[in-house]
Amino acid sequence: MKYTFKIDDDIWKKAEFCARCGACRTVHAEQIMGSDTGLQCPSGTNYFFESYYPSGRNYAAVAMLRGQLAWSDRVVDAIYSCTTCGFCQYTCERTNQLHPTDLIRWMRSKAVDANVGPLPAQRVIVQNLNSYDNPWGQPRARRTNWTKKLGFQIKDLSKKEEKAEVLFFPGCTYAYDQRIMENIQLTARLMHEAGVDFGILGSDEKCCGSTAFNLGYIKVLEKYGADNIEAFNSLGVKTIVTPCSGCYNTIGNIYGQLGTLNYKVKHSVELLAELIKAKKIVPEYPVKKVVTYHDPCHLGRYAKIFDAPRQILKAIPGITFKEMNRIREYSFCCGGGGGVRTGKMELAQATAKRRVTEAVATGAELLATACPFCEQNFRDYIENTKPGIELIDVVELLSRSVFGDRAAKDKEDNDAE
Repeated sequence: MKYTFKIDDDIWKKAEFCARCGACRTVHAEQIMGSDTGLQCPSGTNYFFESYYPSGRNYAAVAMLRGQLAWSDRVVDAIYSCTTCGFCQYTCERTNQLHPTDLIRWMRSKAVDANVGPLPAQRVIVQNLNSYDNPWGQPRARRTNWTKKLGFQIKDLSKKEEKAEVLFFPGCTYAYDQRIMENIQLTARLMHEAGVDFGILGSDEKCCGSTAFNLGYIKVLEKYGADNIEAFNSLGVKTIVTPCSGCYNTIGNIYGQLGTLNYKVKHSVELLAELIKAKKIVPEYPVKKVVTYHDPCHLGRYAKIFDAPRQILKAIPGITFKEMNRIREYSFCCGGGGGVRTGKMELAQATAKRRVTEAVATGAELLATACPFCEQNFRDYIENTKPGIELIDVVELLSRSVFGDRAAKDKEDNDAE
């Protein structure tokens, strides 16, 4: 079952039935050895107060609705310390049929309505969306800078004369962060190599709205959802491919509540795994590295895409693949989601430390993932602490094996700019 947020005021009604059983905060016994505490909730693990666990936030919501609790700095801090990793919802839906991650977003929407949330550092995200149609305050004209020096021309589907079967939707974070921009360049090269008929929206591409949605700005999500659905449907594309797990969940799952979708949505790792299986791209050059993989929350627990990235890694000759203890539905969060990286960097980095420590314990040389927020947060921690492991995207590893020396030369050229 894919994760879908219900956009209405009924979500809180079951919260008072929370039994504080602890399922939302702990991992199964076989996974505890991969954790420093056996606890799974990032904010609860870090702060260790009940109000920072899902059960505590459930009861805060009930108390507020009963008029027993008013907004305060502590309440706001607690609800905006959630990374929206979705683990609590995954476990609670199976045991008590409650929806604690949905409840967090509902509480955040009420905080926004009351003008007490989000946290001060997070408010700039919506200000940037209003001014630039991206959360990072970057000019629209820079959105296509990543297409330079690709060696081929990508169709611009915002021009009505250009048509394609696939819309490649890079998303704001990959398009603007030069440290991780290589991911979308390599993805485009691999699709071109395989003969995929694709195009982009160019400078007309807008944010999917997920960053605002995670902070509680439901109306902003609805605005971007309506605009994007109309734009996507008008293109006549059969498929939208995105490398961003947040964009994937929003466009593929959330938008379905906002309108009729005339397209299918795939994450880039799904498409690339399919192209490998069809032998349209062939990993042939060995990559002699020990690799472990981190399941991003929105790609894993939310979208149930666990196998495709592993299929790609296992198709690359030379790789020795090692799993961490907490994987798939039980993967521990990177710490960068839910606005936490913007609003509470110390929590984001403390969470990254826990996950990177697990990766190092496998003996891996490379920590691979497939999400821009995971890449940003892990990269900051690894660059600052030098824990003995390097970060890499699944797509970069695949490109090394498909293109060989060409991939290394292209990377040198990009780094030199």
